[in-house]
Amino acid sequence: MEEAAYCDPGLISEVIVPLLSMQSSCLLCISTLLESGNHYSKMFELRDSLGRQLFETIAITLVCDECMKTDHPEKCQHKLAEMPRWLSSQKMEVVKSLLADDPAMLLRESMGICADASSRAFPSADVEAFLKRIYNDIPQDLYGAPSNEANHVIIAVDPAGGGSSQFAIFSMCQMHNGTVMCLGADALRTKDVRETHKAIIKHIESTRRIPGLQDSTAVLVLESNLAFESQHILHSLQRNQVRRWVALSEGAGGGIGWLTTNERKETMCLQVRDALRVGCIGLHRNFFCNTMDVKEMLKTIDGELRNFCVLVEAAKTPFGKSKKTYSGKVGGRNDDVCIVLQLALTGCRVFYQSDKYNSFRGDAY
Repeated sequence: MEEAAYCDPGLISEVIVPLLSMQSSCLLCISTLLESGNHYSKMFELRDSLGRQLFETIAITLVCDECMKTDHPEKCQHKLAEMPRWLSSQKMEVVKSLLADDPAMLLRESMGICADASSRAFPSADVEAFLKRIYNDIPQDLYGAPSNEANHVIIAVDPAGGGSSQFAIFSMCQMHNGTVMCLGADALRTKDVRETHKAIIKHIESTRRIPGLQDSTAVLVLESNLAFESQHILHSLQRNQVRRWVALSEGAGGGIGWLTTNERKETMCLQVRDALRVGCIGLHRNFFCNTMDVKEMLKTIDGELRNFCVLVEAAKTPFGKSKKTYSGKVGGRNDDVCIVLQLALTGCRVFYQSDKYNSFRGDAY
């Protein structure tokens, strides 16, 4: 496969992979590396059940190991003598000057290094560290109570917007030291609104099965939409006699729900980026998912965080302003779980910092 990184992922999974099951088949790929979330880049890291590399790999790079550990690997000069004979070290300096404003492009196209595009919202290294950061159980006192550490569980819900989008749920709780512990996530694609309501109730029940959270209050962050889905969800909770919950009122005109304007999307993105960079967010050791296997959900979170982008649209007039769009729906991908994670973290910050919710937080806060 020539330029394998640019091939349609559907072609790989639906045509190429089935052919590999044939006894005499052999796959040979060559390509410039793209970002770390690309299917070709992932093939370099694939291993079998015994931990052996799945493919024989040959990587030609112009960055040494020591420079790879620095903040600017594109400035490496230590492997110019190892350049392939068809490349020129003098011309390489010209290329570096032309691509000085986009070091990620320089690393990918000319230096053989997998690097995330500058439009990526969350650095891959931070995403990888987040998924490896595992927290233990909620601190409890001698009687099994949560020691005023986690009296509330933030549960964000993003209704499906139609098409290929999914109904997504994400839950987390915050410790007194500011550490955020992700508890679980769900995603399902259905047109039956009763199934989505059952998923929310089951998710709340799952959070309360975690030791230390048996008597926690569910803080609901429900994205507002034109179908009044947030109101339907609250009626469902009342009808099923779900106790101990409160819903944030951040919708239009102070109504129930969370109105996701472009400014709020920017705030949500920046808060998650900061939390990932500082390292104050991680997974509970018993992170759960009711709609799919936990490993599959973690893989979904990983992919959606890595692919979430900040797209900048240039101004259309000389005095106009450029427009930023925050989305992971690039190339037909989904970003529902990524969005609901951002919604949960921002809702968590608002709940603990806004005076509007003082009466729900208790004396400990």
